[in-house]
Amino acid sequence: MTEQEFVDIVPQLRALALQKALSYPSASDWADDVAQDSLIKMWTLRESVSSRQHALGLVATMARHLTIDRLRKEHTVGLEQARNIAATERASERVEEESYGKWLDKALKKLPPTEYQVLHLRQVEKLSAEEIAAIVGISPRSVGTLLSRARKRLLEQIKKGKCL
Repeated sequence: MTEQEFVDIVPQLRALALQKALSYPSASDWADDVAQDSLIKMWTLRESVSSRQHALGLVATMARHLTIDRLRKEHTVGLEQARNIAATERASERVEEESYGKWLDKALKKLPPTEYQVLHLRQVEKLSAEEIAAIVGISPRSVGTLLSRARKRLLEQIKKGKCL
């Protein structure tokens, strides 16, 4: 296609590119940009275009692809949006952790005092069975039994869904 032939067909090409871009939702803001970009690309390809129909087909395809590319780029999350999403997720995680903490406090309060004391000394203060036995006044073997019972009670409450 010669330069003059291309100049003669430009209004028709532009109208077709604009029509293709506007056929997609939310493309009205930048449909003119898509039409312009399509024409620029067509200008670089004009020497390989054989006919008016060929040019119309190419510009329609280009406009469609450029519009789809723009739509895809719109759906990406910007930096500010990503920060907001991350802040929201952290806030929801904090709320979830607080509710689990409250649940655990309630569950621990339901344990018998000796089981609670043994569990606390073992899990929080990281004492050995011998040290716990000396503090509570029981045998080291009883410490293991009380720990097992306390953990079993907590597990049963988790399975039942109590205190949630």
